[in-house]
Amino acid sequence: MVLKYLKNQVLKYPVKNAHLSVKNNKCNAVKKDIRFTIVEYPFLNNPECILLSLQDRNKIKKPFMHQLSKPLLGFSIEEYECIENDFISGERQQWYSDLFLASKMTRKKNTEKRERAKKLKERLNKKMDMIFDFLSIPDALELYVKGTYPSQNLRKISEKYSVNLSTVYRALNTYFAFGRCKDALIPNNHRIGKGREIPKNLHEAKTKYPCGLGRPRFDGRLNQRVITQLEHDVMESFAKKLSLSSPNKLHQLFTLFCIDLQDRLKKDNPYLDWDSYRVTRNQFLQLFNKYVSNKQLSIANKGVKNYKNNQRALTSSARHNIPFPTARYEIDSTTLDLYLQSLFTSSLRVIVYII
Repeated sequence: MVLKYLKNQVLKYPVKNAHLSVKNNKCNAVKKDIRFTIVEYPFLNNPECILLSLQDRNKIKKPFMHQLSKPLLGFSIEEYECIENDFISGERQQWYSDLFLASKMTRKKNTEKRERAKKLKERLNKKMDMIFDFLSIPDALELYVKGTYPSQNLRKISEKYSVNLSTVYRALNTYFAFGRCKDALIPNNHRIGKGREIPKNLHEAKTKYPCGLGRPRFDGRLNQRVITQLEHDVMESFAKKLSLSSPNKLHQLFTLFCIDLQDRLKKDNPYLDWDSYRVTRNQFLQLFNKYVSNKQLSIANKGVKNYKNNQRALTSSARHNIPFPTARYEIDSTTLDLYLQSLFTSSLRVIVYII
C-alpha cells in the first residue's frame, strides 16, 4: 500500500468515469482537468493519510491531509488516475528555456531579453532561498500543514528578502503543488497577451466578462471593466492630436482622454452611466504607451521644458541668422582634442568651423 502512491506523482480527476457513472448522479461533474500533486505518502507515519496539493495557479492553496478511505470531490481515490507529473514539459517551461537561449545571443537587439532573463533568474533564486530558509526548521512541512509553524519565522523571511508575507505563502504553496523544483516557481508571463481577444463594444465585453477583470475597485463593486476596441480607436485619434503646445502632464492627458471617451460612449448611448464604465489610470497608461510616440512619452514623463533643453533635435544652417544678402556674420575655428583612428591612415585631428 505504501508503494502505491509516490511523491510528486499526480492524481488526475476521473472525468471519463464521471460521464459513465449515472448511479450517483455524477454525470454533471466538472469537465475541467483537475489534478492533485502527491506531496507526501504516507503522512504522519500513517498509511491511511496522504498529503495532497491542488494544481491551480489561479487559486493556489497550501497542501491538505486526506484520508484514503474518504471520497475526494465525490470520487474514491482509487478512481483517480495516477500519472507522472508532466508540468515540466508545459508552456511556461518552454518559454523560460527559449528566453534564456535568446538572451545568450550576442546581437544588440537581444539586450532587452538578456535583462529580462537576468531579472527572472534573480527572482527564482530569491524564492528558492526563501523556501530553503522555511525548510531549515525540523518537520517544517508537518508544522505548516497543521498550522503550527512559527509565524515569527515567516515574518523574518519576508523581512529578510523585502517581500510581502503573502508572497512567501504563495511561493511555498506553488513549490509543493508543482513538483518541488525551481521550475515550479516560473511566473505565468508566457500567457501575457494570449487567450483573450479585444471585444468590439461594451455589450460584447459585458457578455464575455460579466464580472470584469483584474482587481476589484475600492468601493467594493465590480472589477475594472474590459478595454474594448472603441478605447483603442479613441486613443489612436487622441494621440494624433498631441503637440508641444497641448497639455502634456499625465493627469491632464488622462482627464482629456476620459472626456473624449465619454463623448464617444454617450454618442452611441445617450443614457449611459459614465461612472460604471470609466477606465482606470493603469488602463489609460497601457493604451497611452502603445499609441503615443517616444517623443510624447518623454514629454509626458519629464515635461516640455526638459525635452526642449535636453532631448529635442537642434537643426539649423549657416545662413539661419542672416536677415538679408549684404548682412555680415562671423566665422571662427577651434581645435578639439578629438582624434579619428584608422587602420589605413595615421590619426587625424578634427577642426570644427563655427559660424
